[in-house]
Amino acid sequence: MKAILVAILVTLALSEVIPFNNEAIEKVFKDSNEALFLFVNDEEAESSAIEAFNEYDTTNPGFFLIISTKNDGHGLFERLAEYMGVDINATPKLVYLNSKTAKYVYDYDDVTVENLKSFAERISTGEVDPFLKSAPIPESNDEPVKVVVGKQWDELVMNHEKEVLVKFYAPWCGHCKTLAPHYDEAAKRLANNPNIILVKVDSTENEVAGVDIQGFPTLKFWGKDKTAEPIEYNGGRDADGIISWLRDHTQYEWVEEATEESVDETL
Repeated sequence: MKAILVAILVTLALSEVIPFNNEAIEKVFKDSNEALFLFVNDEEAESSAIEAFNEYDTTNPGFFLIISTKNDGHGLFERLAEYMGVDINATPKLVYLNSKTAKYVYDYDDVTVENLKSFAERISTGEVDPFLKSAPIPESNDEPVKVVVGKQWDELVMNHEKEVLVKFYAPWCGHCKTLAPHYDEAAKRLANNPNIILVKVDSTENEVAGVDIQGFPTLKFWGKDKTAEPIEYNGGRDADGIISWLRDHTQYEWVEEATEESVDETL
């Protein structure tokens, strides 16, 4: 009986409409609780969505219901939208975040209690695919280090016959900037190698399902067998170190490095 009462109290505690502020950040992101976020630009014009959200709260769905408004006075509206990868030019928008930080975008035209219930149920049964951020596919991609965006992850990494060394980075990261010229040089020197490519992913604009990045830069190596877990790169952070590590970990016969003349021809 006590366990049932505790479960009920926990459910009630999680079922409340709260504004997106520092308290909400603590409850959701630091404590890894699940939440449904409602983004609104104009509270008056979008009052019907807010009303449905509040009415849904009375059903005790078992997760936090959080409203993020444009005029929150702290700029959190834009920051949350950027993190979620949500276009807030047209609102209302709703995004569900589970305890493993997978995101699900509301896919009904109208915000009603019935649709909110259905959306949550479909997430729980696996009928809604997680949403992943992706930058636009680049118009050209002919540099030695290939650019990979979320939309092309499977095509350029998981479904590729070649082994792939992936650099996950952030444009503002100082260590990433230091590594960049060495990573570029290693890619140029491997221009003759038909079995290995070096790619980079801007993790501020792109997400990859099942890949958890804790810091920047992070390098992971997907070998010949793409069903196997990637290998964490732990080699040197210069071109010689990168090439030496790849030589030790490739499952293909090693192909000698490109000469300066062959690199020029490739580029």
